[in-house]
Amino acid sequence: MAGDVPSTVLQGLTFVPGRDGRWVSPGVDGLSLSSPDGSDPEMTVRAKSVGSMTVAATTQTALLVSAQAVGLRGMTYVGFAARGRALAVPAGSTPVPLEQGEALILTEPVDLVVESSVPTRWIHLLVPSSRLIERGVELRAGECLIRRGALAGPVAAFAAALMDAQDGRNAVSEVVAARVLENLLVAVYGDGLGDADPRADQRLRMRRTAIDLIDQSFSDPLLTPAAIAEAVGVSLRHLQRSFEGSGTSIAAEISERRTDNACMLLAAPASRELTVNEIARRSGFSSAFELRSRVRARFGVSPSQLRRTTTGGPPASGGGQQGPSRRQHPVAGGGHPEVVVEGST
Repeated sequence: MAGDVPSTVLQGLTFVPGRDGRWVSPGVDGLSLSSPDGSDPEMTVRAKSVGSMTVAATTQTALLVSAQAVGLRGMTYVGFAARGRALAVPAGSTPVPLEQGEALILTEPVDLVVESSVPTRWIHLLVPSSRLIERGVELRAGECLIRRGALAGPVAAFAAALMDAQDGRNAVSEVVAARVLENLLVAVYGDGLGDADPRADQRLRMRRTAIDLIDQSFSDPLLTPAAIAEAVGVSLRHLQRSFEGSGTSIAAEISERRTDNACMLLAAPASRELTVNEIARRSGFSSAFELRSRVRARFGVSPSQLRRTTTGGPPASGGGQQGPSRRQHPVAGGGHPEVVVEGST
């Protein structure tokens, strides 16, 4: 294997500039990032341990992730596309599209490229392969699977909630939470293997159409669930029903997309001159107060505090000279967002 990923990789991963415009991880040979347009990729990461598993959430710009014969040290990777879409290209196999709400399962050695042409948000899990095998899951070396069943969205939401929870859990609650998450992952592995339900297929297509419209127009403060339903050509209730069982709602999708965009702007060094009011406006929020509420609900800090955490500098006051760009920054644990890779200023 070219390189192994330690079980705590998502809590301490660092990237530095490499050759050909790629960013490489010094601790994991064969793992690299690059941007489709040649610019420096940007990513924010939060991570924590849940029992023997590692759970992380990342938000990133359009990105190409390349893994060449990367080992996982006895772990299996499960990634949930919480926002956006991507294309998984296993070595020597046909490219597989990965849509929002679907799950990507990888066993070692990992040998594939995952490319996204739009900003994305992912929930990542590393789970001991031995635990899955004990639960009857048949794992094959170098496997790349996509799961499109109804469980992926709710499981991703549960994992994100565990990661966002305060670190006040006792030993019993820790074991219970890990066991529930493990059970759900086993269910996801087997989900979507039966015959497809035509009605579920229709609901999925409607959700994707609505999400595409949100991706295109989230910065418009007038974008509402009713406006999206009108654009799709269905009633609001019909559109809402298409999101039932997906772990989210049409209103939550709009809010999350705006929050994702605002957090990316707060974390990007190139946006340090933007005020919080301007970031709120560019992200489609009706006011800076609404943005502050969303950021505090997700991270437990204000936008200004989040900006200081991710860029290492003071918040913008409407102007002034930008600070120097950091070219390397490890990810810290403890549930606080950190920038893994930052663009140049």
